[in-house]
Amino acid sequence: RQGRPDMISAQVSVPLRMQKSARQDPQLAEARADLAALEADHVTQRNTLGVEIARQVGVAEQSRTQLALYTIAILPQGRAGVDAALASYRAGRGDLTTVLTAQSALFASEITYARAMTDFAKAIAALEQIVGTDVLRQGES
Repeated sequence: RQGRPDMISAQVSVPLRMQKSARQDPQLAEARADLAALEADHVTQRNTLGVEIARQVGVAEQSRTQLALYTIAILPQGRAGVDAALASYRAGRGDLTTVLTAQSALFASEITYARAMTDFAKAIAALEQIVGTDVLRQGES
């Protein structure tokens, strides 16, 4: 420089490419793949829940229909059959076997009714577990 004429000054410039996109592209693709997998899992779980809810509703409706049939027709008819057989036996027109057969049929109907009630209660409990809230309003059964 001024006092040293034998000194040389040089400047070197090297452009450095940051390549931000080259580093972020694989990460972005991975994040998108993870998101797609999570969305697919979500859809699968939602569909599985929908199927299970539909199945439990079907079981509950079938049990409810069976309960109504037993309450309205089968059990009253069975009780009337037992009463008729017993009255006939007391009047001397029927035998004890007829009374016992009618009573046995009534007991079988009552057992079937109890099973339908249990199936209905199980289906409602399973539905409540799936949806996380009560599915029957007060006063309904």
